[in-house]
Formats: sequence, C-alpha cells, structure tokens
Amino acid sequence: MTKVSRVTAWLSAWKWVLLLVLLLAMSVWLNVRQYGDKREAAAQARAQAYADALAKAAGIAKDAQKDSGQLLERLDAIAQRGERTRVVYQKAAAAQPLAANCAPGQARVDAINAGLGPQSENP
Repeated sequence: MTKVSRVTAWLSAWKWVLLLVLLLAMSVWLNVRQYGDKREAAAQARAQAYADALAKAAGIAKDAQKDSGQLLERLDAIAQRGERTRVVYQKAAAAQPLAANCAPGQARVDAINAGLGPQSENP
C-alpha cells in the first residue's frame, strides 16, 4: 500500500467519523432545545395557574368584604331575637315559679313561642 492510498483511506475513515460527530452534535443540540422548550412551557403553565389562583383569591377577598357586613347584620338580628326570647321567658318564669318536680306549664311555652315569633322566617 502506498503512502497516498494510506492517506486516502485515513481521510475516508475520518470523513465518516467527522460526519457522525456532526450528527451527534446536532442531535444533542436538538435534545437540549426540546428540553428547554418543555421547561419553558411547564413554567408558563405554573405561572398561569398561580395567576388564576391569585385572581380567585382576590375575588374571594372582595366577596368577604361585601358579605361581612351582611353577616354582622344577621348576627345582630339573631342576638336581638335571643335577648327578646330570654326576657320574655324570664318574665314568664318569674310570674309562675315551678316546683322542683314540675315541667314548664302552658304559660311558659306560650311565652317562649311569643318571644320566638313566627318560625317560617328561618331558612
């Protein structure tokens, strides 16, 4: 084998090695790019989920501010009704004391019912 044919064979072999190295480099570059795109898409999805959760939390907070006044009004009405019932019951109990072995009489039951008012307003 002559020196020229050896150099030609050597160059021919290295040509394929160089081609395979270039293909490997391109494959690695594409894999890294796909991995980066995937991570970016996942980060965008997380950011969107956080933004949606924040918007929902803001809506809940806004509704809570609006509803808290209504809830306090209802609580005040319940407290007033309880106080009215207690006063009526105390008056009825003072007017007709019970013996230790007696149950409440009709006057006390009527007083409780008068203090509670109509029951149809309860939800």
